[in-house]
Amino acid sequence: MGGIFNLDSKFMRALSKLADLMWVNILTMVCSIPIFTLGASFTAMHTVVYKLYKNEEGYITREFFKAFKSNFKQSTLMWLIYLVIGLVLCGDIWLFYQGLVDMGTVIKVIIGIALVVYLFSLAWVFVLQSRYENPIKYTMKNTIIVSLTHVLYSLMMIILFISPVVLLLLFSWAVPVCFLLGFSVPAFVQSILYSRIFDKIEHPQTDEEKKDEENPDDWSAEETLEGEEPKELTAGDDAIAMKAGEALKEEQNTADEADAEAVGSVEKTKTEG
Repeated sequence: MGGIFNLDSKFMRALSKLADLMWVNILTMVCSIPIFTLGASFTAMHTVVYKLYKNEEGYITREFFKAFKSNFKQSTLMWLIYLVIGLVLCGDIWLFYQGLVDMGTVIKVIIGIALVVYLFSLAWVFVLQSRYENPIKYTMKNTIIVSLTHVLYSLMMIILFISPVVLLLLFSWAVPVCFLLGFSVPAFVQSILYSRIFDKIEHPQTDEEKKDEENPDDWSAEETLEGEEPKELTAGDDAIAMKAGEALKEEQNTADEADAEAVGSVEKTKTEG
């Protein structure tokens, strides 16, 4: 039991990580209360959570408010843009289902595509803002490019993004859970997903590394395996080795006899000559 509650044990490190995520979630919820600050809050949350995933975190509160302050203007503007677009799309869908507006098939398809692109972009916008410094138009453009070139990742990002809202709408007991872990935990899982994409973007492979991955069996005689222990021979291996030795010895004796006969025939030829 002493090992489990050791400060360096995996259990205690996981518990500490969970406590950090709870505190980040509380900070995010409190700073999102004015609504218009939600963009800056989520950007700060992703900044800290990504560092938690990479084990690069320092003082959680200081890092959160530092990211909140540095991204406040741009994140707030982008959030207001997405909020207006979302309200327009939701209004169109509500009017359609209420039968107040008769929409043609083309309009329905356009609204459907716009809604998909909107959700894909919204799932990535605060993630990219927390990681890269770009003007608003480039950040929003990059969200569409990244989301549509990684569709499976984007679908999982969307599910994680809307999961706390769905829980709040369906279950009353989800209120305290979402207040403590509802946004930071999904963000932590998201960081596991998008870190792979970030690594590819920030650390592109060279042609040689790609060639090595495509041809893992290609190696030269000079290459050796470092740190590999020599294999011990089993009884079966000993028998095989003995048989191979006997066969080699018989071949050598045969070769010696042939050489002796050849030498003898040469000497005989010389004598007769």
